[in-house]
Amino acid sequence: MKNKKYITIGFIAAVLFFSVELINDYKEKNLGDVVNFNPSDLNYLDIDMEVHTNEKIYAEKLIEFISQYRVQKIRSKVWEREYSATKGFTFIISKKNGDSVSFTIQQERLHYHSSDYYKVLNGPINMDWLENFKNELEQRQKLINSN
Repeated sequence: MKNKKYITIGFIAAVLFFSVELINDYKEKNLGDVVNFNPSDLNYLDIDMEVHTNEKIYAEKLIEFISQYRVQKIRSKVWEREYSATKGFTFIISKKNGDSVSFTIQQERLHYHSSDYYKVLNGPINMDWLENFKNELEQRQKLINSN
């Protein structure tokens, strides 16, 4: 009788824990919090496997920019049905400890490469800003390589 009580309490606690986790997983979040990167941990930043930098200022600019957007997690089936063919920018942020963060930003969505998908709630994301950011890094890279 005593064991049934503990089993029931344990089961209810597990259900509550996983319910809270699921609700938290799908609540509205700041895109900067989803990416969860501290610019001081930067080893290098890569955009579309074309442009690279290890300058912390660019990581700070990127995080500041994306932090203005609010996102909500969506299921992969929604992504595949509605968003998969849209052009975007792919970022890889390598940390000093060897870990990396990678994600693709599209106009109204984000694919966080840990298999999570998000829709932008206060978008669309300013893709011109991202294009200009990439071009600025590209020009900086050319300048550094020519010296």
